Amino acid sequence: MRAARHGDPGALEKALAADVEWWSDGGGRVKTALRPIPGREKTLRFLDAGSRTFAVGFAYTAVELNAATGALVHGGGGLVATLDFESSGEGITAVHVMTNPDKLNFVGRQLGRM
Repeated sequence: MRAARHGDPGALEKALAADVEWWSDGGGRVKTALRPIPGREKTLRFLDAGSRTFAVGFAYTAVELNAATGALVHGGGGLVATLDFESSGEGITAVHVMTNPDKLNFVGRQLGRM
Protein backbone atom coordinates (compact mmCIF):
# COMPACT_ATOMS: atom_id res chain seq x y z
CA MET A 1 0.00 0.00 0.00
CA ARG A 2 2.84 2.33 0.85
CA ALA A 3 4.53 1.71 -2.51
CA ALA A 4 1.33 2.43 -4.43
CA ARG A 5 0.42 5.51 -2.39
CA HIS A 6 3.88 7.06 -2.75
CA GLY A 7 4.25 6.23 -6.42
CA ASP A 8 7.17 3.83 -6.02
CA PRO A 9 6.76 1.50 -9.02
CA GLY A 10 9.94 -0.46 -8.22
CA ALA A 11 8.77 -1.40 -4.73
CA LEU A 12 5.29 -2.16 -6.03
CA GLU A 13 6.68 -4.39 -8.76
CA LYS A 14 8.69 -6.33 -6.17
CA ALA A 15 5.59 -6.78 -3.99
CA LEU A 16 3.48 -8.28 -6.79
CA ALA A 17 3.83 -11.89 -7.91
CA ALA A 18 4.34 -12.36 -11.65
CA ASP A 19 0.89 -13.97 -11.95
CA VAL A 20 -0.99 -11.49 -9.74
CA GLU A 21 -4.65 -10.85 -10.58
CA TRP A 22 -6.50 -7.59 -9.90
CA TRP A 23 -10.24 -7.97 -9.28
CA SER A 24 -12.60 -4.99 -9.08
CA ASP A 25 -16.25 -4.65 -8.05
CA GLY A 26 -17.89 -1.32 -8.77
CA GLY A 27 -21.39 -2.79 -8.88
CA GLY A 28 -21.99 -1.16 -12.26
CA ARG A 29 -22.17 2.18 -10.44
CA VAL A 30 -18.48 3.04 -10.11
CA LYS A 31 -16.06 3.03 -13.02
CA THR A 32 -13.56 0.21 -12.61
CA ALA A 33 -12.02 -2.67 -14.51
CA LEU A 34 -14.82 -4.86 -15.87
CA ARG A 35 -12.72 -8.03 -15.98
CA PRO A 36 -9.88 -9.35 -13.84
CA ILE A 37 -6.52 -7.90 -14.81
CA PRO A 38 -3.98 -10.73 -15.14
CA GLY A 39 -0.27 -10.43 -14.55
CA ARG A 40 2.18 -8.00 -13.01
CA GLU A 41 2.78 -5.83 -16.09
CA LYS A 42 -0.90 -5.21 -16.84
CA THR A 43 -1.68 -4.64 -13.18
CA LEU A 44 1.14 -2.10 -12.88
CA ARG A 45 -0.09 -0.25 -15.99
CA PHE A 46 -3.63 -0.19 -14.57
CA LEU A 47 -2.37 1.10 -11.22
CA ASP A 48 -0.19 3.73 -12.86
CA ALA A 49 -3.18 5.11 -14.76
CA GLY A 50 -5.44 4.94 -11.69
CA SER A 51 -2.93 6.39 -9.24
CA ARG A 52 -3.26 9.80 -10.86
CA THR A 53 -6.88 9.97 -9.73
CA PHE A 54 -7.37 7.34 -7.04
CA ALA A 55 -4.36 7.12 -4.74
CA VAL A 56 -3.82 10.83 -4.11
CA GLY A 57 -5.61 12.34 -1.13
CA PHE A 58 -7.01 9.14 0.36
CA ALA A 59 -6.34 7.68 3.79
CA TYR A 60 -5.61 3.97 4.12
CA THR A 61 -6.18 1.89 7.24
CA ALA A 62 -4.76 -1.62 7.41
CA VAL A 63 -7.38 -4.15 8.53
CA GLU A 64 -8.27 -7.81 8.22
CA LEU A 65 -10.96 -8.36 5.55
CA ASN A 66 -12.40 -11.72 4.60
CA ALA A 67 -9.72 -13.41 6.71
CA ALA A 68 -7.00 -11.69 4.66
CA THR A 69 -4.75 -8.66 4.94
CA GLY A 70 -6.67 -5.67 3.69
CA ALA A 71 -7.28 -1.96 3.83
CA LEU A 72 -10.09 0.51 4.16
CA VAL A 73 -9.76 3.52 1.87
CA HIS A 74 -11.34 6.77 3.06
CA GLY A 75 -11.71 10.00 1.15
CA GLY A 76 -14.19 12.81 0.73
CA GLY A 77 -15.60 12.17 4.19
CA GLY A 78 -16.41 8.50 3.71
CA LEU A 79 -15.37 4.99 2.84
CA VAL A 80 -14.56 4.81 -0.89
CA ALA A 81 -13.08 1.31 -1.22
CA THR A 82 -11.93 -1.83 0.48
CA LEU A 83 -8.92 -3.84 -0.62
CA ASP A 84 -7.93 -7.33 0.35
CA PHE A 85 -4.83 -9.20 -0.67
CA GLU A 86 -3.84 -12.82 -1.20
CA SER A 87 -0.16 -13.64 -1.05
CA SER A 88 2.37 -16.42 -1.27
CA GLY A 89 6.14 -16.67 -1.10
CA GLU A 90 6.15 -15.08 -4.56
CA GLY A 91 4.43 -11.90 -3.32
CA ILE A 92 0.89 -10.58 -3.69
CA THR A 93 -1.03 -13.01 -5.89
CA ALA A 94 -4.45 -11.33 -5.91
CA VAL A 95 -5.95 -7.95 -5.06
CA HIS A 96 -9.70 -7.59 -4.59
CA VAL A 97 -10.96 -4.02 -4.73
CA MET A 98 -14.53 -3.20 -3.86
CA THR A 99 -15.92 0.23 -4.70
CA ASN A 100 -19.60 -0.76 -5.04
CA PRO A 101 -21.49 1.91 -3.03
CA ASP A 102 -24.16 -0.53 -1.84
CA LYS A 103 -21.56 -2.93 -0.45
CA LEU A 104 -19.54 -0.06 1.03
CA ASN A 105 -22.64 1.13 2.89
CA PHE A 106 -22.99 -2.36 4.35
CA VAL A 107 -19.31 -2.42 5.39
CA GLY A 108 -19.70 1.02 6.97
CA ARG A 109 -22.71 -0.14 8.97
CA GLN A 110 -20.81 -3.22 10.15
CA LEU A 111 -17.84 -1.10 11.19
CA GLY A 112 -20.16 1.18 13.12
CA ARG A 113 -21.23 -1.79 15.24
CA MET A 114 -17.71 -2.52 16.44
